[in-house]
Amino acid sequence: MLIDTQGNLLYSVTRESDLGENLFLGQLNKTRFAKTVRQVLQDGESRFSDLLFYPPLYNPPVGFLVGAMRDHSENITGVIAIRISMQRIFDAMKLENQMHLYLVGEDQLLRSPVNDEREILNRKLDLSILHEGHIDDHGHHAYNGIKGSRAIGFTSLIELPGVNWMLVSEMDHDTALETIHWLQHLMIVLVVITALISIVLAVFKARSITRPIESLLDTTIKVGQGQLQKRASVSGNNEITSLAETFNHMLDQRQQYEDELSLREQQLSEVLHDLKQQKFALDQHAIVAITDVKGNITYANKMFCEISGYAENELLGQNHRILNSGHHSEAFWRDMYKTVAAGGVWHAEVCNRAKQGNLYWVSTTIVPFMGEDGKPESYVAIRTDISDRVNADTILEESRSKLEMVIDATAVGVWNWQVVKDVVMLDQRWA
Repeated sequence: MLIDTQGNLLYSVTRESDLGENLFLGQLNKTRFAKTVRQVLQDGESRFSDLLFYPPLYNPPVGFLVGAMRDHSENITGVIAIRISMQRIFDAMKLENQMHLYLVGEDQLLRSPVNDEREILNRKLDLSILHEGHIDDHGHHAYNGIKGSRAIGFTSLIELPGVNWMLVSEMDHDTALETIHWLQHLMIVLVVITALISIVLAVFKARSITRPIESLLDTTIKVGQGQLQKRASVSGNNEITSLAETFNHMLDQRQQYEDELSLREQQLSEVLHDLKQQKFALDQHAIVAITDVKGNITYANKMFCEISGYAENELLGQNHRILNSGHHSEAFWRDMYKTVAAGGVWHAEVCNRAKQGNLYWVSTTIVPFMGEDGKPESYVAIRTDISDRVNADTILEESRSKLEMVIDATAVGVWNWQVVKDVVMLDQRWA
């Protein structure tokens, strides 16, 4: 999603019902998503919104990664948000053995389901029992588990930008110890056998193993330092050789991806520059507004604000009926809605009422933006102020009417002789 500094959701890949929503003024203003967007716009630091139920998608559990977008002067121009579906993470945590995995937030509320999704953000756990009233990154302690039976738990801190979660792994206490007792005897036997075999093989394999590993490690370090052209050179026919070839292939793919990304960034920058110039030229001449399919204003340029007398924040989210002067009939507006809803372009001269109460006339063209389904997604209205011309026509018509009244009242006959064409025109009374 692309969101501007006022919280307007300008674009989304999936084009859900939240497109065009204002995060700070609409139904999402109290969500963790809106709060995270505000924080990123304030300090420019990327953040994770934590888990939330998202109303536009009928409340599935999702999370948002939010990062600032900046122009060439490092000024924040908006944010980009990536919505992450948590269902795939939940599915990966469903193990088919005695192990239970679940996520817990800093508020000790569940971030993943144990029995069903209704427990998420509702069920609170007392994690102090995991390790004598304190949880460290890798603590464990026997306690009453999340299923109610005696369990052994292990925890791991998951540090996300702006959010810390705890991953808790639990296993039934008796099952875990039964396996450990059996493994103790097996491990003693295996350790003895392995030690003997290792001593014999180490003499013959040490050099052949360590040398390619050192070469691969050296390449990895140099690539980590930014030398992306470096490649691992390992000979032989073993697992390390296969690993080196896979590593080299990964570096080739990464280099190709970065080259393509750089080219696309350059192309996108050129397109954005052209659009910026075109928008600047249009804003200098025309009164421009964009509305959603319901007629609510989502964009208004400076000239629109000046001629209407309203500030930008007073126009955004409002319907164009705020400018209705009452001069035009209902049939006039029905014809307009019928034309643009069918995908046509509508032209007319419209009389509007400014905030101060004065009337003004504009030559209006409304163009619909069509979606992939063939239906309008939004409307762009481009207008030109013609108030001076309309007022002049009105004055001329009034003068003509007054002249005809004077002629009728004084019983004067009027004639006109066009000398060049030798044509005489006269009225009924002169005749």
